[in-house]
Formats: sequence, structure tokens, C-alpha cells
Amino acid sequence: MKDVLPPLDRFDYEKLAHSILHEGVQEPIVVNEYDVIIDGENRKEIADRFDMPCPKRVVTGLTPQEMRDLCIILNAARRQLSIE
Repeated sequence: MKDVLPPLDRFDYEKLAHSILHEGVQEPIVVNEYDVIIDGENRKEIADRFDMPCPKRVVTGLTPQEMRDLCIILNAARRQLSIE
């Protein structure tokens, strides 16, 4: 779902990496039944880079539009995005 949201800027990405390195992944990534990441691509990438566990939550039965909507909703508050 990388095409749904703008990428994190370098500062926010490194801040997330620092947090994961010291505290682990606190918020599970969200994937569909085919293991496509709906939310948490950065967390997964960082956890893999440090060879750390990355918990996940599986949601099933979503259409592509529903996955896109869920991605936006889950990221809106964390990234202070406008839902428009």
C-alpha cells in the first residue's frame, strides 16, 4: 500500500527506527489474508533490518478499496494526516 500515503521523511523514519530498536514494534502491522501489508510497512522494514520480531494482525475479506481506506484511517492520527 506504499502508493496510498506519502513516505515518512527521514527524521520521522529515523525516530521510528530508534523507537523500534529500543522498545521493539509496539503496534502490530496489519496484513490481509495474503500477507499484503495494509499498515506498517515502515515498522516491518525496520524490524527486518534489525532482525527483530514484528507482530502482525490479519484482517480478511477486504476489497482493495477497503484496504486503502483502512490504511488511510490507521495512519491519519499517527501522521497527522487529513482524511480527504
